Order: sequence, then structure tokens, then C-alpha cells
Amino acid sequence: MNKQLLSDPGLAHHEVYRGAHIYIMQDEVGLHPRDASNLGTLVVSDTGSGLACPREGDMALRSDSELDSFVLDLAGSLEEREEPFLLLDDALEVLEKHAVYILFRLRDYGSGGYSLSETDDVEHYTGILYVEDEDIEREMIGGSRERALEVLRAELAELRYYVTRDQYGYIAETEAGETIGSCWGFAGYDPRGTDKHSSWGYMLEEARSEIDYHITAARKRHAERVKAWIRNRVPLAYRSPFTLCA
Repeated sequence: MNKQLLSDPGLAHHEVYRGAHIYIMQDEVGLHPRDASNLGTLVVSDTGSGLACPREGDMALRSDSELDSFVLDLAGSLEEREEPFLLLDDALEVLEKHAVYILFRLRDYGSGGYSLSETDDVEHYTGILYVEDEDIEREMIGGSRERALEVLRAELAELRYYVTRDQYGYIAETEAGETIGSCWGFAGYDPRGTDKHSSWGYMLEEARSEIDYHITAARKRHAERVKAWIRNRVPLAYRSPFTLCA
């Protein structure tokens, strides 16, 4: 048992599985979700969280008024309209005909604390995540607007995990402290399995699978040693028992 990890403030979960220990730790240097391939384009009024970086096409605007102007212009360009939209409600009604989108609100609580949630409130939204219909057809084989909305919500969940530092990794060790394996880049604290976007359950499955593989390999090596001891008539007193470190 690793007492140092057990006392680490970043420890989120610990369990014993088949005699080995799994430590779920907060990932202090988690990956930015916009580094990966994403369907949606992100535009946000934000100068502090780094939410919109570094994916090409995403935009971090300096004010809410700039965000409003972007949405008005986007709807106008999709509608090929000469006269600009003046009201957000009118622009969003048109935008819905040509794209799938989610409005969200990013809140800054100071000292690096953020929250991120979907919203329908055009008075208090701080960002939009959208994909145009033609991009759905090009990027999603057999894709539909309903499926595109599911993907956008999954991408928004990944962004929420990032800004709230809700990202994790696991370390699997034997009782003696030998490292069996580790992996990082999972997101979403969800031990009860209620968040469909969380990779918490998959993380535990992967850690347990790595332990299963380690035990199988250790037993195979031990079996080969037992055969050698029998062939060479090694006394029982000199034969070591099976351990996970074997």
C-alpha cells in the first residue's frame, strides 16, 4: 500500500482489486479537449480560462457584445441576408435552420474556479458551440442533426471537465508498491455512474484489466519456475510462493 498516494490531496478514489491497489488521482496537467478532433466550432466571451484554445477555428472574444455580434453575423451569412440581424432571438431562429448549436454559460468564480453549463438564456450566455448542416453531412457519415447535437453535448461536457479540473488518471500497484501500470487523460468524477459523458467507469475497467493481465503473466512465470523446481528436485523449503511481484 502506497501511503504517500493515500495522503495525496489529489487522490479521488482508492480500491483493492485482486490484491492490487488502484489509485485514482486528479490529473494536474490534463489535456485540453480542443486539442482532439471535434465536430463543433467554439466561440466564447472569455479572456481567462483558455477554454477556446488551441483548436483552429475556435474563437475567444473580448466581450459579450462581440459574441452577440458574431452570432448575428453568423446567422446573416448562413441566410445570405443583406440586411444584418438586430435581435438575437431572430438570429438564433434562422441559425437553427442551418446549423445545430448549443448556448452555454461560463462562470468565473475567481482564483481559477469556473463552472460551465448549457443555457437557453440569451441574456446571460457566454458562448456558443455549433456545427453547420453541410459540415454534419461532410464530417459524419450517415449523421443526423440529432446525432450531431449529442456529439456537441459530449464536447461541452469535456470542456466542463477541463475548466473545473475534473480530469483524472490511475496508478495500479502491487501491495509491495511495484507499479503495474498507469494511464491519464480520463474525465468526469462519476463513481455512481450517473454521468453518461464521464469516462470514470472506463478508467476503472482499464485499471482492473491491467491488473488482470499482470496477474496472468505473473502466474505463468511462476508456473514455469515450479516446473523447473520439480525437474531439478528443489526442496519445498526453497521454493518461493506466488506473489504479484513474481
